[in-house]
Amino acid sequence: MEAALGWRELLLLLAAALLVPAVPLQLGQERIGVNVMMLKTNGEFHKGQVVFNITYVNGQVYLNDFPMKSGVAHITCQTVILENGNSDNLPDQQRLGTVSVRIMVHEWPLASSSDLQLIVIQEEVTEIDGKQENDDNTIDS
Repeated sequence: MEAALGWRELLLLLAAALLVPAVPLQLGQERIGVNVMMLKTNGEFHKGQVVFNITYVNGQVYLNDFPMKSGVAHITCQTVILENGNSDNLPDQQRLGTVSVRIMVHEWPLASSSDLQLIVIQEEVTEIDGKQENDDNTIDS
């Protein structure tokens, strides 16, 4: 795995785009699910999903309550992990896990005369519970 952000040919998936006014006391929240292939103890892979909460409050973006600045960061946090059952008819199991994620936050004004901002967040899950992972794609929940 390359250390540069371009590890996946700079095609990190768009996780969330929040369109919120850039005025105090505005609140926007999105729940983001990132599909991943997780390695079992027996060496087999199974599908799972890492869930993040993205919040925008008073001009600040938060990922699972961690304040994020514009730019790229690598953080490790506890979050919900959904693991698929062994067959299609079994429900997903939910647990807490420690996840490392590379995240990019960028804010753009939509127009020079507007108070609206476009907030783009891209993420890549790199580890789950200390094991290197690959994310499949991202879905909004």
